[in-house]
Amino acid sequence: MVEHFPVKKGDAGTALRKQATNPVYEQQPFQLARSDSLTSVMTYQSIQEIESIVRSFECCQLPRSQWTHEAHLAVGFWFLTHYSLAEAIERMKSGIRRYNQAVGISNSQTSGYHETITLFWLRKIQAVLIDQPSTQFTPILWNHLSQQCSDPKLPLQYYSHDYLMSWQARSSWVEPDLQPLF
Repeated sequence: MVEHFPVKKGDAGTALRKQATNPVYEQQPFQLARSDSLTSVMTYQSIQEIESIVRSFECCQLPRSQWTHEAHLAVGFWFLTHYSLAEAIERMKSGIRRYNQAVGISNSQTSGYHETITLFWLRKIQAVLIDQPSTQFTPILWNHLSQQCSDPKLPLQYYSHDYLMSWQARSSWVEPDLQPLF
């Protein structure tokens, strides 16, 4: 039995279009990885590249400079297409904490692992996957996912900046305060 986050079917691109016209995104400082464009193109071109990122992440041998928004998405995508939802979540959570420790990133009240952001992106990936006829790991599905998830600021469409950066949101899942998820 395939497990799913509760998601709504619909146009996943709506949030990106709304975000592009929302001046709040440009006015508030943002502490996550930045994207130069809402339509930036992800760089992984093959399944083998993504598999390599996943293996390097799991072994804590991925160079810190390569642990990007795109790498986070690729690992989450890989886990959600290869494991049950519960196992994918646990692998992502424990993997990020372990990786951070291995590369010297402190998991604290102000840095490192962030529960709400991690689960937000896993939910977003799951929302994209649920609308697909097949959730097999393919380059076509990766390209579709990367188009929907390329902007690391997307959580700010759903969460106010201060709420998302709070200790409560960092340490446990919190529901969005601006609008419901997908």
